[in-house]
Amino acid sequence: ILIIQKAATVMIWWHSYILRGLEILLALLLLQICVIYIKWRLSPLQNLPGPRGKFFLIGDFLDIYFGPFFSVHQKWWKESNYAPLMSYTSLFGRWVVLPCDPDLVKHILTAPSAQEPVRYYKQFDFFKDMLGDGLISLEGKNWSRHRRILQPCFQTGLVKDALKEALPSKVDSIIESWKKSEGRVIDVYAHMSAITLDILGVVSFAHEFNALDTITEWANDSGADKIDEIQDPMMKSLSQVFKPKLVWIIMSMLKMGWLRRFDSKRNITKQLMDEAAEDIIKAAEENKSEMKKQSLIHIMLNAMSKDESQERNALSMQELKDELKLFIVAG
Repeated sequence: ILIIQKAATVMIWWHSYILRGLEILLALLLLQICVIYIKWRLSPLQNLPGPRGKFFLIGDFLDIYFGPFFSVHQKWWKESNYAPLMSYTSLFGRWVVLPCDPDLVKHILTAPSAQEPVRYYKQFDFFKDMLGDGLISLEGKNWSRHRRILQPCFQTGLVKDALKEALPSKVDSIIESWKKSEGRVIDVYAHMSAITLDILGVVSFAHEFNALDTITEWANDSGADKIDEIQDPMMKSLSQVFKPKLVWIIMSMLKMGWLRRFDSKRNITKQLMDEAAEDIIKAAEENKSEMKKQSLIHIMLNAMSKDESQERNALSMQELKDELKLFIVAG
């Protein structure tokens, strides 16, 4: 009886504790919505031409989502008498500015990237949070430093030679699988993604993702409708990154993304991704002497800092891992 009473007391205490936590979270959520509304209502961007009159939490998101690609924007532009600048509201009162004048677009795209403060900055918070600081997410002087160090990676001659070596065997493999599967429906998007990943792995990182193995297995199993998930550790962790929960998407839009720090699965995924990136780098270091030609990862390794005094002209191990993850996603 005493044990049951103590267990009941503990459960009541935990129940009240959880309720109190939910009350605090709800209060913070309501406060954040109020702040978003005030900012949305007082924003000078509402004075620009563009659609108006929608509920601020939804904005014009549904029109864009259900309409043909860019047709809604073209309609707004026509209704605004072809204004050089327009604005509209996206989800949760987020104002979006749409430059329509070619000279304006050229000015934005050709603005100095290394100049600080950055005038036209990227808002890739999601990439920065999960993949780290790389060329896609960095700004200003940090971006300029990485771009300068990684400049040799963008030599087309290197990529062209590596492609000539990697392409034939990969193409032969996928054609052989298709020949075995005559009469079956082929998911072209999934198959092209698989061969692209394998080519990217060899050409860029001297690494076999073995994505084409899933197509071979599919071809050998006449009852399979689609290919299985790729088992490579890096790709498994990346697949988790790009399947975010709806609740975290909403929280990010409400500027409450800091709550994700308490998501244990997210933290584990980030750790697994870092470990997978480190394994690819270590394998590239080991097989460097065996490679006839250098892949991009070997050029990146040459750019890695060997001592702290060379940090300005070289990458640290963590920076190299972040660039590796972002190069894979970009590819």
